Amino acid sequence: MTETTLPQRGPISIQLTADDVARAYQLFQTQALLSVRGVLSVLFLDLVTVGLTVFAIKALSGDDLPLPLAGMLAVLFPAVMIWSTRSRNGRLARRIFAQQKSLNQPFTLAWTDEALQTQAPQGDATLPWRDLIKMKQDRHMILFFESDALFRMVPRRLLSQAQQDDLLRTAETGMGGGK
Repeated sequence: MTETTLPQRGPISIQLTADDVARAYQLFQTQALLSVRGVLSVLFLDLVTVGLTVFAIKALSGDDLPLPLAGMLAVLFPAVMIWSTRSRNGRLARRIFAQQKSLNQPFTLAWTDEALQTQAPQGDATLPWRDLIKMKQDRHMILFFESDALFRMVPRRLLSQAQQDDLLRTAETGMGGGK
């Protein structure tokens, strides 16, 4: 790296907001739902729900569920399930932000070719890029995953475009191609 790019690598002061945490949870949920496991889970639950509904109507009334109604149920169930989960996760993220005092503390973020570094009142952390399993991003947030359940969030609003580009490029290279 040349001297002109070093200032882009931090330290950057970060103060998370409740909206940041909600957006991180939304991105986390979206990436989970769009994974192969997430899609298969929704399809399986949809099949079971429609099947049980058809069976229950037949058992209770002796009538078959009209095919258009069964089709509508098959489409409506996953839509309602995803909408309600996203709605609930927004409220949950805001409650977690209010409860977890470490999320309310400012911290600094920096990165090198080898690691992501944070400094916070609770302590300093250096996370080698090679220890991350994946990275997900949207227009508001970048998530760095240490496991399927644990991620570090970086709000894009606090980084310049050059810093975002450098962080993402450095992470992809350090992670071995952006897993």
